[in-house]
Amino acid sequence: MPRLGSVMVICLGAPAALGEEPRRPREGSLQMRKSMYVVLALMAGVLLWGFASQTVATAAGPKDVPPGFGNKVAGSYYGDVWVGEEETHAALHVTLSAEGAYMHKTPSKYPVVQGTWARVGNHELEHVAIGWILTDEQEHEYTIRYDGVWVFDDDFQTVEVAYRGALYLPEQDPLDPDEEPLATWPGTMIVRKMTVD
Repeated sequence: MPRLGSVMVICLGAPAALGEEPRRPREGSLQMRKSMYVVLALMAGVLLWGFASQTVATAAGPKDVPPGFGNKVAGSYYGDVWVGEEETHAALHVTLSAEGAYMHKTPSKYPVVQGTWARVGNHELEHVAIGWILTDEQEHEYTIRYDGVWVFDDDFQTVEVAYRGALYLPEQDPLDPDEEPLATWPGTMIVRKMTVD
C-alpha cells in the first residue's frame, strides 16, 4: 500500500519521485496548452457576459415591454375630454415628448396645462400636470392639477385616459400631498395620435 506521500506524488504526476528521468515538455506542447488556456478564458468571459446581460434585462422589467417606449408615445394627440358623468365634452389637444414632458390645451380661457409623464406598464403611463385659471384681468384666480392614467392600444395610436382634476387657491401648493383642494372631479379623455399621411 503506497504511503500518503507517494499517493500525493503520483496524483500530481511527478515522475522524479517514481525514479524516472524528468522529461521536459516539448515546445509545441507548451504552445498548445497556452492556446487552450486562452480559448477557455475567452469562453468563460462570453458565458459571464451572457449571464450578466440576462440579469440586467430581467432587472429592467418585463421582457415584453416595448423597446423605446418614449419614442412610441411621443407626439401630438387630438380628441375629446369629458368631465365626470356629464354628457357635454370639449375638444382636447395633448402633446407628449419622448423625454417625459406633457402639455394639453382645450378651447377655453384656461392657459396651457403643462406637466410630466412616466411609464407604469407595457402600454400605460401616468401624468401629472398643472394649469392656472385666470380672471378677465389676467390675474391668477385658481390652480388646477390633473393626474391621469393613459392606456394605449397595441399600435400606440389611440388612447383612453382616466383622470382626476383638483382645484386649489393661488396660495396653495398643488404638489403638496397635504394640501386640501377646494374641489375634485373625475374625467375621461379619448384621443388619437396625429400623423402625417
